Amino acid sequence: MDEVITLRLDQKLEFHLNDYSFEIIDDSEVNNESIYTYKELESVEYVERKVNWIVTVGSFLVELIMLGTGGSRYRDRSHLRIKHNGQLLKIQTRNVDKEKMEKLVSFLEQKIISDQPTSQNT
Repeated sequence: MDEVITLRLDQKLEFHLNDYSFEIIDDSEVNNESIYTYKELESVEYVERKVNWIVTVGSFLVELIMLGTGGSRYRDRSHLRIKHNGQLLKIQTRNVDKEKMEKLVSFLEQKIISDQPTSQNT
């Protein structure tokens, strides 16, 4: 099985899926670029963009006291978190194809499940 999932064209973000491993091509963060085995894949999670309420409330209070105005809303960027062999990769996912992202996450989650050792009742 060889499949390429292109999540983003500008600042290319691609996942090359093979039988035993996957390769990440990430033009926005070269530290993420490598080949990773499914066997050492521990978790995968897509985190969508959301408001960081702690920073937003803190900003509001500080600006209200210091300047007499309200604060701004602060958002955490969407990203893909992959835990592999004890290391956490955080891949920025702005402007990605969400359907392809869901397909990728589902595929990687299935690899985690299928590579789990089965317990034997003895």
